[in-house]
Amino acid sequence: MERVLSECERALYDEREMEKVGNCSGVSRAIVRGYLGDLNEPWTKEIEWKLMEIWQKQRKSL
Repeated sequence: MERVLSECERALYDEREMEKVGNCSGVSRAIVRGYLGDLNEPWTKEIEWKLMEIWQKQRKSL
């Protein structure tokens, strides 16, 4: 799970992705779906919440 999370974090910090998507839940869901293909596993929610926290911090720093 840590490997997947770090890959998702890298994708989240991609500036092109930030330009395309304006809300954190949309981008985190898209990234999780892109890497995992399924959002129904219980641990994907944990990754999604962590990505949302990262996204919100990054948006505030812009």
